Amino acid sequence: MRTKVEYKDFEQFKFLSGITYSPDGKHAAFVKHDVDMEGNKYLSNLYLLNAETKEIKKLTATNTERSFWWESNDTILFPSQRGENKKGSTNVYRININGGEAQLAYTLPYAVSKIDFLPDGKLLLNINKKLTEVKDPENRAQLGKDYIVFEELPHWFNGRGVINRTRSAVVIYDPATKEGKQITPEYMNANSVGLSSCKKYVMFVGNEYVDVSGGAGSLNLYSIEKDELKVLIPQVDENIGGAYWMNNGVIFFAANKKNEKGVWHNPTCYEFDCKTMERREVGFFDHTIGGGISNDAAYGGGNAMVQFVDGKLYFLRVNRVDSELCVMENDQPKVLSKVPGGINAITIHGNKCLMIAFRGMKLNEIYEMDLATGEETQISTFNEEFFNTKTISPVEYTTFTTDYGVDLDCFVIKPAGYKAGHKYPCVLSMHGGPKVAFGGIYHHEMQAQANEGYFVIYTNPRGADGRGDDFANALIGDMGGPDYQDLMAFVDHCIETFPDIDADKIAICGGSYAGFMINWMIGHTNRFAAAAPQRSISNYMSKGLTTDIGFNHNMTQLMADPWTNWEKMWAQSPLKYSFNATTPTLFIQSDEDYRCWMSEPIQMFNVLKRKGVPTKMCLFHGENHELSRSGKPQNRLSRMEEISVWFNKYCK
Repeated sequence: MRTKVEYKDFEQFKFLSGITYSPDGKHAAFVKHDVDMEGNKYLSNLYLLNAETKEIKKLTATNTERSFWWESNDTILFPSQRGENKKGSTNVYRININGGEAQLAYTLPYAVSKIDFLPDGKLLLNINKKLTEVKDPENRAQLGKDYIVFEELPHWFNGRGVINRTRSAVVIYDPATKEGKQITPEYMNANSVGLSSCKKYVMFVGNEYVDVSGGAGSLNLYSIEKDELKVLIPQVDENIGGAYWMNNGVIFFAANKKNEKGVWHNPTCYEFDCKTMERREVGFFDHTIGGGISNDAAYGGGNAMVQFVDGKLYFLRVNRVDSELCVMENDQPKVLSKVPGGINAITIHGNKCLMIAFRGMKLNEIYEMDLATGEETQISTFNEEFFNTKTISPVEYTTFTTDYGVDLDCFVIKPAGYKAGHKYPCVLSMHGGPKVAFGGIYHHEMQAQANEGYFVIYTNPRGADGRGDDFANALIGDMGGPDYQDLMAFVDHCIETFPDIDADKIAICGGSYAGFMINWMIGHTNRFAAAAPQRSISNYMSKGLTTDIGFNHNMTQLMADPWTNWEKMWAQSPLKYSFNATTPTLFIQSDEDYRCWMSEPIQMFNVLKRKGVPTKMCLFHGENHELSRSGKPQNRLSRMEEISVWFNKYCK
């Protein structure tokens, strides 16, 4: 007998991440994360998949292993919190996949995020480091404990905390002498670090700044033998999103340039030949390279979404409502995946691809794809019991065209136990971004709402990903214009198409950009019965001048700043219209959210309280912008339950 989906059920979920083939392709390792509700944390351990027999076994059991690197066909290295860890250092353990306990392999004097292995026994490390180490005198306030210093932008970053004067650097480390040599410039953030197949060259993308970080990046090449650094593409006017080694010293990379509005285009793909020092344009395909379909049932991140294997370049892209696996053939992307849904991580060996994916209404599992045919086989069954014992409602997907000619997606989840002719309340759910995309995959909060007796409706309005630059950039300089128009037209369409929706009992919810949109909506219409904006935006002056991306992204997004076009910036701020609001509103916020700082909902809360509108604010301590996706389990549950109580109060 199936039971209804409840908010607390997410504690049953088995989250998967980071799947990676061994060098010989005979095995793959991945991380499984379990929810420990009582301990209010996630338990993460390494698992091993035999690629031939499909047998899965557990490798570690200390519940602290979140990442790893294949050292050989039989051994894996992983950072772990077991034992004593000094601040700023990393203990790396080695485990043999054929048996035996993990042993301490290295104690590295850095915070390490990636390891590659050089022929002479040295290690190529990607590290996070402070530019200057400060020792606090005795009997003084301690830097970092009692006070912090801001000297640059960004000075803090969501999920990482204060990052003032910290950089991601590349170091060649000798375990024998315990000495390291940094090969990246002191003030550069280095990412997309790659070691060539001959192990003589290191490639990386850099963003170098002293006071204010810009959006542009450089492509760099370091010769290990010559101890020589070359700038292949200078840091001028391109945002290089990722770079990857191909054959014979050729680097593939994707770079964004700004359009006439000063906004980054979708990337153009290039190849750079390190021998001839020539750059060749592969093509512009008007899609984001990498990325997936948004939901709240993934955790732990993925591995590289672009891979070069056996002379072929593979990558993920969002195409309207699905994430697709593609291969580059004759300078054109060819779609390999045939099954709709979401793909979070891939690893490729030979003609097989292992991926962590959402298929149908199932939670994430491991699937094997035949790259020649696109056929998929489900390998893991970690979440099968949940799928087979819960009343998971199907997502009905159609498209429709508005009266003003815009083609939109229409997703509808009917209430569990739905009976035609009975009126039901409804939740309009909106995604963040706005350059994000919803699809027809499992979304836990939506399923729980449907099991509470709500219609759940959602769409991808203009501004969303997966439909090219023109669609995504339609909001630039007009936030709250085309997107608001699309969402209101979508609600009208759903009411007309599904007459059992009670038009007087519709609630609105969502976070980040969706939090902006809800704050905007309640100041422009009173048609909604309740609202729950989360990690929201109300005032673009304060948003642009306090947050980690406000100083660059938000002002570009608005095509305005407080000094030269204050009126335009204020006109796109929901706070301007907040005194029109009458909708009962619940604000959800985290006090360490540096993407949408807590001043935003507090301002809206103050206005609504002064006006006498029913309103409430829940401020979660120690959480950031990712509360709904990776917050502490008890906080995630409390967040969903607070929204449920609020909606039931005003919609039932």
